[in-house]
Amino acid sequence: MLPKRSAAFLLKAGNAWTAPVSAKRLASAGRLDVVARALIALLGTPVAAHALFIAVLAGPPNPPLGLVVDCRRAKPLGSEAEFAEAFSSAVRGEPPEGYETLKLSFEEAVSGLKAAGYNVYYLHEAGADIREANIIPPAAFVLGDHIGLTREDEALLEAEGIGRVSLGPLPYFTSHCVVLVCEEILRRAHLAPA
Repeated sequence: MLPKRSAAFLLKAGNAWTAPVSAKRLASAGRLDVVARALIALLGTPVAAHALFIAVLAGPPNPPLGLVVDCRRAKPLGSEAEFAEAFSSAVRGEPPEGYETLKLSFEEAVSGLKAAGYNVYYLHEAGADIREANIIPPAAFVLGDHIGLTREDEALLEAEGIGRVSLGPLPYFTSHCVVLVCEEILRRAHLAPA
């Protein structure tokens, strides 16, 4: 069962590698750098003490792999090199505090969030304006990497009754989406005691 926090982020990384990687290879490792930047961004906000981060990696050699980071327990990351070290240790079975890797598909991650009691929202340009949406904590936000979600992923979310919320009509970098959602959470003060 996934830990319950005030906020969670589920990132689907369609090509991200599922093996240890060096910092110099993050971008060429199926754009694992997108995952790194999203987690670094989250850990750098006050929301981190109340957040869970899940990345479903669907690249070679052993997909799918879930990287689950309990941000309350994980220490902030200062660089992509620090992410590469933490990620590689977790994949090798020696996870740093707050990190866990497990066999986890996108569908299982969505189901796990719902089973843990999260209200799940899909970040999409065509969704309802997040500033006007009724976001009920604990809230989990689903987002994609630079490729986005597949039609199958979106069909799953729709079948689960998961609504879309939007940060605006333009696409943003994944890490920027995380920061913008954190800012909205702070505006609403949807934080439980740490």
